Amino acid sequence: MPALRRGLGWRLKDARWKCAGCDRKVSATAGTIFDKTRTPLTVWFATAWRMVGDKVGVSATQIQREMELGSYQTAWAMLHRYRSVMVRPGRDRLRGDVEVDESFLGGPKPGMPGRGALGKVLFAGAVERDDIGFGRARLAVIADASATSLAAFLADTVEAGSSVITDGWASYPAATRGLYDHHGTSVSASGLQAHEVLPAVHRVFSLVKRWIGGTCKAPSAPSICKPISTSGSSVSTAGTHAAAACCSTPCSATQAPRHQSATRCSAKPAAAAPPPRPRPGYEDCRPA
Repeated sequence: MPALRRGLGWRLKDARWKCAGCDRKVSATAGTIFDKTRTPLTVWFATAWRMVGDKVGVSATQIQREMELGSYQTAWAMLHRYRSVMVRPGRDRLRGDVEVDESFLGGPKPGMPGRGALGKVLFAGAVERDDIGFGRARLAVIADASATSLAAFLADTVEAGSSVITDGWASYPAATRGLYDHHGTSVSASGLQAHEVLPAVHRVFSLVKRWIGGTCKAPSAPSICKPISTSGSSVSTAGTHAAAACCSTPCSATQAPRHQSATRCSAKPAAAAPPPRPRPGYEDCRPA
């Protein structure tokens, strides 16, 4: 029951509540992400279950098809509202044994590989590690892999005095000096793979890239920066939070190049497939 001025009110026929003190009419969903939505709550709940139940992410186009929604905008708005509340503000920083590493987001491109690659987004990750498994995770986009950028990331995500476990990158000793107990292991000198030296943070990186690739087939740098910079949760849901923003257009939508020939084709065009039949009550679903 919504908050009423005098604590008294009654339920109306349209499922809203009317305050006995000021005659104001409010909905049970007022002040929530479901406020003023025309989409049935059952569809909202089914979408939430779909979001957290798929390892490769879910796009708005896929939600529109599976929930039989009338428009792509409705599915996009639902996913955007969910993702906007997935991060708890003022959350505690990580503590104890924490793995820290950096990674890139972006497809293969010609040019210099590795840390010098252009056109990719560099982000850092930190994951708690204990005897029974992996704990909370934090992700953030960073300008570069310098000691200054890494020190700022550590200050925002890891409590002072914690044990920071990294690879042999030269910036970490300076970034952790005086604040953290640093344990670095050179991947090349150890003879191990990177995911063997830092299993927790590389599992998170794998989930993030899988979710980004499943949500946006060709995401731009801005669409990556926003979700990564606001994500943070347990390892099992880090990918969900990293997909906090999707492409503003359907992932399958493409435009013909401007130089495409305008020659008339004599072949008979294939008949267009009929649009999916919406369920009763879903025809007017639009984003709030």
